[in-house]
Amino acid sequence: MLCTKILNHMNKLTIIEVGEEDVPNLLGLDYVAFQIAAPGAMGHHGGVFFVTSNKQVYKTCYLEPSPYTGFAKSMSIEDLGRIFPFLPIDPEKWPEGWHYEYLGMGNDLLIREYLWDSFTKEAESLRQQYPGNILYNLWVQAIIGVL
Repeated sequence: MLCTKILNHMNKLTIIEVGEEDVPNLLGLDYVAFQIAAPGAMGHHGGVFFVTSNKQVYKTCYLEPSPYTGFAKSMSIEDLGRIFPFLPIDPEKWPEGWHYEYLGMGNDLLIREYLWDSFTKEAESLRQQYPGNILYNLWVQAIIGVL
């Protein structure tokens, strides 16, 4: 379970929900982190979160928006593939320049390789501040802290 302090931090963070109509505006941005959840994953199943180098955090879903998914907007996996040409993610062959990390329970994370060492140090620092939390709960805060 997330600590109250992490929840408060995440609630202050602006996460922009995007859908299929936003795809043209998302092409060519400088993405540094990308997390995708399988349809039956724990947490935000079917959810996709991505972060740009200027600390913009976006979210969408490739399943139908519903109370079940917890998303109001969605885009097709094909549209996501236009933004992130490395989809679908193959843990055996992650894209060049990215570090792959399995977050557990159907959640995959990619972080730009040049940020990986700083990211892991920041994530470890957060784990020490908030004992009992896992990387799944901390990765957005960690990448924002690095940027």
